[in-house]
Amino acid sequence: MADILGMQVNLQTSLDSDSQTDDEIYIGLWGTGGGREFPLSSSTIDDFERGTFITYVLGEAPIPQPPTFVRSDRAKPGEANDPAGLQIDLASVQYVYIRKQAYGRKGDDNAYKLRSVVVFMYATPGTGGRIFTLQPPRELWLANEHGHQAWLEDSGRVAGGVQVSEAVTTL
Repeated sequence: MADILGMQVNLQTSLDSDSQTDDEIYIGLWGTGGGREFPLSSSTIDDFERGTFITYVLGEAPIPQPPTFVRSDRAKPGEANDPAGLQIDLASVQYVYIRKQAYGRKGDDNAYKLRSVVVFMYATPGTGGRIFTLQPPRELWLANEHGHQAWLEDSGRVAGGVQVSEAVTTL
């Protein structure tokens, strides 16, 4: 057993007009040990904007944190949403999803058009990690009219010695 120390989330928003959102976006994990959602947000950038590609870090950074990574405001090491503090066994995770906050009232929905998502979960160094992806054949709307969540594909386990950047960019 190896508990998750952190996650790297690569999120790409569509280039189409009106694809951005100001709503909250979450990454959720579900498995044999239960489930948990983690918010993606940063006060340092205007996230979820049209045409952006952002790499979020939740919990511990997988490698010395490059300046292009964005730390999620509400999932920093030692905080309530730090994956390491929740003792989630990497092997117990069966499903990963992305969800846009739903407000349910007409006119309140700020639709979001997603191009791709890659979630890399990692545990103790040397134990490797797991990658879940969403790279649909065409871009995907998250909205009241289209549904608010999408489940990612389990792309498998990554060997212990593989660099995170290598593992994620080879998909």
